[in-house]
Amino acid sequence: MPHLLPDDLLDRIRCKLSTTDVENIVGFLGYGNPKESVWFIGIEEGLGGADSADAVENLKARGAFAPIMDLREAHHGKLREGGAPINFDVRPPRTQVWQWIAKIMRAYQGRNDWKDVNCANEYIRCSLGRYNGMTFLTELQSIPSNNTRNRAYTQAFNNLLGDKLDERLAKRQEGLLDLLDSSRPRTVICYGDGQMRARQYETFFDAEWTPIGARIARDSKRAYPFLLLPFFGNGQMKGSVIEELFKRGFLPGPGSRCQAERRE
Repeated sequence: MPHLLPDDLLDRIRCKLSTTDVENIVGFLGYGNPKESVWFIGIEEGLGGADSADAVENLKARGAFAPIMDLREAHHGKLREGGAPINFDVRPPRTQVWQWIAKIMRAYQGRNDWKDVNCANEYIRCSLGRYNGMTFLTELQSIPSNNTRNRAYTQAFNNLLGDKLDERLAKRQEGLLDLLDSSRPRTVICYGDGQMRARQYETFFDAEWTPIGARIARDSKRAYPFLLLPFFGNGQMKGSVIEELFKRGFLPGPGSRCQAERRE
């Protein structure tokens, strides 16, 4: 059975969010720089460790987002965690997903210490998802959730938008596909390689996955690297996958370091 929101939380969402807020949340495309960058694509926007009170406040803040946001600008002082505004400069959210993206990007830049957790945290704080950076973070599903089986917020948004929700979601998918086609990404990395998730990516992007290594697949239809890796959480992703990316030439290595730093 789908997860349902308590009536009082549904009422708070209805009172807090306008139709425009919901349309902006549904239409959100991602964080960072989509142009000639490395794209990371998950299944859906997460809520992190936010409790229900923070979640409602965060949804309201997200209602004012532009379609593409700088990650720091979006979170710093605007979103909440643990009942207080996030201070991105002191302690940005440290999700497993962001940690693995930071490690991959530091490996992409040729950093020998790409496994270092402290360096990954510094990359998150200073470089991840920035307007002028090397990464673009997006999701197949723009409606936030605290796990992939929880459709409760979809229920709430459907109550607010009614029949227009499917139309808005289709428009958002079209916009993301157009952005992908026009942005000439260097590499696209989808994360979440279970059978159901792999099919979701195939359907969304009209992809055809060809296994090329241990838990690595590539879309055979695209000339540039368009990869499927394990989910970046719940212990599924391993450093050995990054080592395999090096081995197969998907990470440029030390020769890219100076160029990457100039771009940042």
